Amino acid sequence: MKKFSLGCLALLVMVIGLNSAHAQLDDTEDAILYVDFEDGVIPEELQFSDAWELIPETIDDEEYQVMSAQLGRDSDEGFIFYPPEGTTGNYSFEMRLQLSRPESFSIYTRLDGEQPCDGGYTFDYAGGYNTGAIYRFMGGPNCELDRLTTNKLIPLIPLAWYTMRVDVNGNTISFYVNDTEMVTVDDSRHTTGAIGFRVTNELNTTVQIDYVAMLPLGDSTDQADGDSSTSTTLTLENYNAQNWQDTIAELEALELIPTEGGALLFRENYVFVRAGTGYIPLARNARLQDVVISATISTEISGEDVCAILFRFLPSEQLATIVELQAEETLMLDDNSTIAIEDVDWKAFDIAAENHVLIVAIGERIQVFLNGVLTLEADNMPLREGSFGLGLFGDNDSSCEATPFWVYRYQ
Repeated sequence: MKKFSLGCLALLVMVIGLNSAHAQLDDTEDAILYVDFEDGVIPEELQFSDAWELIPETIDDEEYQVMSAQLGRDSDEGFIFYPPEGTTGNYSFEMRLQLSRPESFSIYTRLDGEQPCDGGYTFDYAGGYNTGAIYRFMGGPNCELDRLTTNKLIPLIPLAWYTMRVDVNGNTISFYVNDTEMVTVDDSRHTTGAIGFRVTNELNTTVQIDYVAMLPLGDSTDQADGDSSTSTTLTLENYNAQNWQDTIAELEALELIPTEGGALLFRENYVFVRAGTGYIPLARNARLQDVVISATISTEISGEDVCAILFRFLPSEQLATIVELQAEETLMLDDNSTIAIEDVDWKAFDIAAENHVLIVAIGERIQVFLNGVLTLEADNMPLREGSFGLGLFGDNDSSCEATPFWVYRYQ
């Protein structure tokens, strides 16, 4: 996949309370699946690899049955699948487990076939690097992965009990550790399939599972009025207003930008870049820090082509913050500084349509609105100044244009 840049992952340690030892779900009456292994019975549709076995475990001075395995890449990866033939609808899949080496494991959802490489999604936890990402399996003999989103994660404590959960709600897939959201992605390319788990650590890891549960989630399009638990996406009304002042006024009213100290720095009705040109600097000598950037983008790109807005760009140091519109119908925020976040997020969109991009960069926080909807957001982007421009990386017939393109800067 072609990209303008690739950065290193910044570290962010989050404090999350550990679960107490043995636990049970408060309400299992409506559960699609609930297995706590106490009776030694495992439903046929919940498939464990041969490495797993039921063993007694003393927790809080009481003895319980748990599923246990010695896992690792040198032996059995400990695959668990439910259900093998796949599932549809909205659901929450939850496992309560402990790992002796919690450095590396994967949780799958919407797997299309008998093997993960056949297609589907995976949440890969790399605790040694405090990183986690959602990937899409693209199929094929090489088991290629398409990174959909990346986030910073907590380092897990060996042999502590954690509740791992994946919520599948429409096209939105979210992963949680002890009810704290780790990473979320919106993608509609896989709508059904099995759920799974495995350990991907190079070293042998002891895993114990207290219970496995699958609960139904309500229809994501049919939330009850007044439900305070319903999350709302920030949407702008004047994101592409004829007068830039209307956009700035709405951002000020929402307290997304300061109300004083800003002024229009640049406005051009038409900016065009063709493949081979690479990058059009729009304010070569401007030292941008806190800015709002607005552009309505039209592209003729295909394959692995990328149209991009670069800002806080330091050409001599080859550092920039970049919002990429990729021909693969993916929007990405990226920072190629050595201490920044890599591939902050990817979101799907229609590359054939005219798309408006609004970037709000205040301090280290960057928000990207796609067609008025807050789509990408990051709080730890360290590049603070530099010029801006429009870029294109693609084949000879590719082109990218912005109509108009304006920048509002704070002194």
